[in-house]
Parts: sequence; C-alpha cells; structure tokens
Amino acid sequence: MTKRYTLPMRLMRARQALQTDEVLTAPQLQRHYALTEENIAEHFPCRPTTFRPLGNSSKMETTTFCMLDHQALLWAPSWKLSHQASTAELRHLLDLPVTAWHLEGGERDTQRPDALATLQGYQLAIEHDAGYAPARTREKIHAFEMYDYTVWGTLSRARKSHLEARYSDKILFVHTNITSPELPATSLDLTQTILAQLGSRPVAGAPVSAARSGTAPPGPPAGSSSRSQSS
Repeated sequence: MTKRYTLPMRLMRARQALQTDEVLTAPQLQRHYALTEENIAEHFPCRPTTFRPLGNSSKMETTTFCMLDHQALLWAPSWKLSHQASTAELRHLLDLPVTAWHLEGGERDTQRPDALATLQGYQLAIEHDAGYAPARTREKIHAFEMYDYTVWGTLSRARKSHLEARYSDKILFVHTNITSPELPATSLDLTQTILAQLGSRPVAGAPVSAARSGTAPPGPPAGSSSRSQSS
C-alpha cells in the first residue's frame, strides 16, 4: 500500500483489513497502509504488548497491537495477538484481497489451519507456527495435505530454516515480521513461487484437487514417506 491513496482511503482499507484479519500491529499498518503513528493512535484502539516470538523461547519482543474491538484487545493474551498478526502478515505478503481469505481459528486445533486462502483456483492452508513440538508439527503438516498447498509462517528466522531443512513438498516456509514498519530491501514473490510449484492455473474441466472436490487424496504406498521424522 502506497501514499498514492488519500488518507481517508488508506484508513478505510486499513479498517477493512482489520475486519478480516482482526489483529494488526502498528508497524504493519505503517508498512502496508502508509499510516503514521499519529493516524493509527487517532483512529484505532491499540495496546503496547510484550510477547514471545516462539512460545518455548525466553526471547521477548514488544510492539503495539491494534484491533477494532477495544474490549477484545484489552483482554486478548499476548500469544494470541502475535499469532493473529503473523497470520495476517501472510495475507499481506501473498497480496491477497480480503475476499480470498477466511480465518479458521486453528491455533489450538491440529486438524485446522489458522486461515484458508484462495489463489487462482487453488486452496491454500495458512498456518502460523509459534514453536510447535515435533509431533504437533508433523500432525499439522500431514492434516494440511488435503489442501493444494500450505504457507507456513513463523516469527523466527531460525525456526524457518529448521523447518525448511525437513519439509519441502507443497509447503512454503515464510519468516513474518510484525515489529518493523520498514519494508525489506528485497522480498520474495510468494505468489509466483507457489504457482510455479503448483503449475499454471487449473484448466476448466480438468480434475480438481482433493481440497476443492471434498475428497481426501490417496495415501502414499505402504511403508513409504517423504516426511522427516523430526522437526
């Protein structure tokens, strides 16, 4: 989002984003909607909060979280705020409209992703990883095989690299930044990366994927597995 839009338009788009994503940080609103700290403080309920990028880590970070619901913001635990803001960052990195995105609330559910997204006819599972145990990581990745592709975000660069070394089939690991208002010097075109791995837009009349047809894909041959046993 750039400053070519007027301030009222940028505020409207930010409000629409918060209606869909529920939580964004002040740095995210600055980065994606070209709002100033003053704009944000005047128009949105916000709360400075300290959180752990990974639930099992001693490292702490502090940022300002914003929601439309002031009461919900006051009572929300820090882990949930960071979880939702990181999930929202994936939507912005994928440059997906709010109409192509639906929150699933899978924070505590190993069978559901945090969100579902539609990209050129493909259905993507969207997940934020706050430092899952190995067994939980494997269970979630296996459950998401019913979708066309998985985009798996984490606030830790080390965690991203760790997972990339173990899983690669139909899954893209992304480092999400919710504390800096600055855009990265270079950014990976995530959409093109995903489409290149999936192939071109599905041809009309071609067999649909398991996720779109509602049927589960056939399992791998007995005794075979492309997954690592550690995470």
